[in-house]
Amino acid sequence: EAATAGVKMLCFPENFSFVGARDGESLEVAQSLDGPVMQGYQSLAR
Repeated sequence: EAATAGVKMLCFPENFSFVGARDGESLEVAQSLDGPVMQGYQSLAR
């Protein structure tokens, strides 16, 4: 459906950039929604 609509990149929010090796590790390295990872994706989306 996304390809038919012309989507070139699709990201899912569930641990899309890091899945920790142990419980809680993802929270230790988490960034805010306006952090560098999200800013990079926002630039790509433009």
